[in-house]
Amino acid sequence: MFKVTSVLLFALFCVAFSATHKAHPCNFQETCGLHDFKRVAQADSDRIHTVKLHLRQNNFGASCPSLLDAVSNPASPSYGEHYSFEQIGELTWDQEAIDAVHLFLRQHNVAKYQSKVAPNGEYITVKAPISTLEKMFSAEFHVFKSESQSTQIVRSESYTIPSHMESYIDLVHGIHNFPLYNKHSKIAGLVKAVDGSVTPQLIWKTYNMPNSTDATPLADQAVFEGLGQSYSPADLKQFQKTYKLHEQDIKKVIGPNSPNSCASDPNDCGEANLDVQYIMALAQTAPTVFWSIANEDGDIFLDFIEAVAKDSKPPQVFSISYGGPEEGQDVADMIRFNTEVCKMGLRGLTVFVSSGDDGVAGSQARGNPSACGFSPQYPANCPYVTTVGATMGPESGNPEVVCQSDLGSLITSGGGFSNLFPTPAYQKTLVTTYLKTASNLPPTSMFNTTGRGYPDVAALGNAYHVIIGGSNYEVSGTSASSPVFCGMVTLVNGDREAQGKSTLGFLNPLLYSLGPSIFNDITSGNNKCTAGQGSPTCCPNGFYAAKGWDPVTGRGSIDFAKFADFLVNH
Repeated sequence: MFKVTSVLLFALFCVAFSATHKAHPCNFQETCGLHDFKRVAQADSDRIHTVKLHLRQNNFGASCPSLLDAVSNPASPSYGEHYSFEQIGELTWDQEAIDAVHLFLRQHNVAKYQSKVAPNGEYITVKAPISTLEKMFSAEFHVFKSESQSTQIVRSESYTIPSHMESYIDLVHGIHNFPLYNKHSKIAGLVKAVDGSVTPQLIWKTYNMPNSTDATPLADQAVFEGLGQSYSPADLKQFQKTYKLHEQDIKKVIGPNSPNSCASDPNDCGEANLDVQYIMALAQTAPTVFWSIANEDGDIFLDFIEAVAKDSKPPQVFSISYGGPEEGQDVADMIRFNTEVCKMGLRGLTVFVSSGDDGVAGSQARGNPSACGFSPQYPANCPYVTTVGATMGPESGNPEVVCQSDLGSLITSGGGFSNLFPTPAYQKTLVTTYLKTASNLPPTSMFNTTGRGYPDVAALGNAYHVIIGGSNYEVSGTSASSPVFCGMVTLVNGDREAQGKSTLGFLNPLLYSLGPSIFNDITSGNNKCTAGQGSPTCCPNGFYAAKGWDPVTGRGSIDFAKFADFLVNH
């Protein structure tokens, strides 16, 4: 299991500037608890394997933050002046790096037809024999097998970028990446009635939304899926009929989807059906994309940002309901993901991420109190995503409070502070206020007080009614909160575009500048417990909800009518 140490910050700093990249040891000790891949054999040297060499992009990672602030800070005269796909290419195309990599490939007898440069030069895809890749990157590939997934992958424990290529290649994707992620939802089981469950109508009532949440066709949205999740068009249709919603299917499916699996095993579709049914209920008629990443690829988030980077017209708003422990990830991979999401913000795109379902400690503490601690989650920790926590209460006729497993939910809203990314300027004032004034604050020696705090906002996350395989289920998770907030922003985007305005794009500078009257401040609850039913693991320390921003529910949920009026008309 992962264990956060007091020297993590130092270790992360050192790794970030090392040319050698190592997978977390838990992958080879079978202690991650997030996958069951086991090493079974040496990889065949003649086997063809695909990797992606991520290039420096003219050091775009260093320049992107200031560029993004100029178009996303509402106080900026350039607010909303987003970049086109072609303009992004002018910033990122690095001919020197591309030429250097092509020479490097030729020196290892990799023909030009075996490589392909991404449209804007972010990475080069290379297909080559295992023996060649081992020589190029000082790697040693083995075959790893997963019994639960009935699949095999080839991976190395580590790889090294040659010193003469360090200034051109930031990382190599596909050598040491394992799927260290969870979906952020839990299925309670079959239910005969929906009394006490979250429904579209309850969401509309709770957040002061119109009863008919129709989006303009100008705004589109997407749900990100991975880990073998599929959605069922038949279940979506039944859900829409049940709640008298517009009957509309997904506009486009990208990647794998196996609807037939929904009836045979609800767990194969619980996450995806939840995402699809509720994002489309919140932004009805909006074109919606189901963006699925193959289960066996290892780093589903790098796969995702690679796909978006080469798409000249991606959806405007994305919801991601997956994540894993920050400590288990390669630092270079997280930094590259963050840079690419920064780039998405420049293009006027918005990315929502669920904050996690295991409170402050993470899933490694489920049933294991010795693993209690402060374990920030990725990609919820990234400064350029909008992270969404979970609340509960209105489904039972009670006030909105933190979603907690020790109060009857299956999950506890995740939140905390990153050990990698520093506190961004847009939230520094509110985070500083929280750290100075919060009661029941854990000892500050136990967490990084100068890290990016999350979540940013919150929405209902307990006991959602979801149809899976034609039957009624209750599903809980920050996985529900993210697509719900995402759908709200799609509605606002559509209204703004109808007036000739830009999409909202990167939302956080605006969110943190809004007055408190727009938010439903959540001041009751904590995130000390993990997910679990009956007797969840509850740790000695955690964060408590407080007035204003807190690392449990962020700024809180929103009054949609006020939120939309301000963002559309001001």
